[in-house]
Amino acid sequence: FAASVWAVQATPIAAFYLAPYRFWEFLLGAVCASGLAARAAQHDGRARSYWSAGLAAAGLAMIAYSALTLSSASAFPGLGALLPCLGAVLLIAAGADDVVSRALSWKPIVFIGLISYSLYLWHWPVWVFASHLLARPPQGFEIAGCVVLTVALSVLSWKFVEQPFRRKDALPRKFLFALAGAAMASVCLFAGGMLVTKGLPGRFDAKVVAMVAEEAPRAPDRCFGVAAKVVSVQGLCGIGADHLPASFVLWGDSHAEAILTPVAAIASRHHRRGLFAGSPSCVPLVGVDRYDVPECRAFNDRVLAMILRHKEITTVILMARWGKAAQGTAYGNEGSGFVAIGDDESHAMKPSDNAAIFARGLKRTIAALRADGRQVLLVGPVPEIGWTVPQVLARLELEHKPVVLPPARQFYQREAAVLPLFHTMATKKGVTAVFPHQYLCRGGHCAVRKDGIPLYRDEHHLSAYGAKELEPLLDRAIDPLFAKVS
Repeated sequence: FAASVWAVQATPIAAFYLAPYRFWEFLLGAVCASGLAARAAQHDGRARSYWSAGLAAAGLAMIAYSALTLSSASAFPGLGALLPCLGAVLLIAAGADDVVSRALSWKPIVFIGLISYSLYLWHWPVWVFASHLLARPPQGFEIAGCVVLTVALSVLSWKFVEQPFRRKDALPRKFLFALAGAAMASVCLFAGGMLVTKGLPGRFDAKVVAMVAEEAPRAPDRCFGVAAKVVSVQGLCGIGADHLPASFVLWGDSHAEAILTPVAAIASRHHRRGLFAGSPSCVPLVGVDRYDVPECRAFNDRVLAMILRHKEITTVILMARWGKAAQGTAYGNEGSGFVAIGDDESHAMKPSDNAAIFARGLKRTIAALRADGRQVLLVGPVPEIGWTVPQVLARLELEHKPVVLPPARQFYQREAAVLPLFHTMATKKGVTAVFPHQYLCRGGHCAVRKDGIPLYRDEHHLSAYGAKELEPLLDRAIDPLFAKVS
């Protein structure tokens, strides 16, 4: 158990899959099988009945609490597995004489137990293929359909695979294991062939390969995600013209990193050098905490302090995934998790609380920059698509199906707290704004490709090609700012 607690933090994948880190769970089962737990639960007469009922109720409560509170963010197994495992031990130790155990002996519940291993095996491929076909996680009735299909497949495999396998007369054991070995060898050979040929890319035409290539992960960027303590004119990466003092800063999260290349190209053409201050999931809002990114506030404080110390930095470009911070929720394939932010005035307790905190943070940031005479360019939100654009476009191309473009109204709903605020801020002296959606969303829909090439590399980040397409729009906004300080 101690090894499991350690491994969850040090090597979480091994902690989940490898037996040494899960063996304590088997040992709890051994305690039950040896009868130690049952003997510890034994009492005489009515006392035994009350004692068994208490144990069973406590065990059921532990399991129910775990089911309701464990999430993808929980450390598991480790401490996260302790309550459900102990709950199972208590339920078994209680015996079958109490009301809880009798309820769990109801035939439909017992039947779920009988098919539970098949349920475990079948649910994942059903979910994966449904998500693949839909290009997003199933929702509503689709989830219900996946559950029904999983149960149906599980009943069939339990009846026609598990049950016959348990009978001695089902199939000769040697033949059965030889067949299983041949199947495993075939899978290994097939997988090896895929690895050697790098997935047989020749099975796709050049157009599909070009689409998927836009999804390829970028090389790790040492300029992005630097620690707050590293923030300085020496610690941040320079962009644009070399061997000049930095006169501007591009400040934001991964959406700012996505436009780093075109901004650097614009700066080079204007013989300007800038700095890139970017941190993952950290929107440039001074005085605002994002609770799932603990270092964000300190990072932003350090960036602002650096800018104010260096008078040669005259322009600040702010770019981020604004809608997620202002709406307080994830989007599309990410699900609907709560993204809580807060400042010294209040902490968001629900998604709708984020908008006021967001507005205060943006106004606070701009006020601090303008009080010291810096020009501010707000780069508006890039439309979030909600599905992995290169994957979906490639699949639709293979299937010769048309692309269904996301409606622009979804973008405007998502950015309802952002766009009016940006327009208001842009009326102030020294503040301008540029809006990528004016290029990306036309005719009531938001574009996801141009000339067959994806404009996004995932659900919401611009691809290198998409960022390049925005370069003229950015140049028209940046050029006047650089001209003012020439």
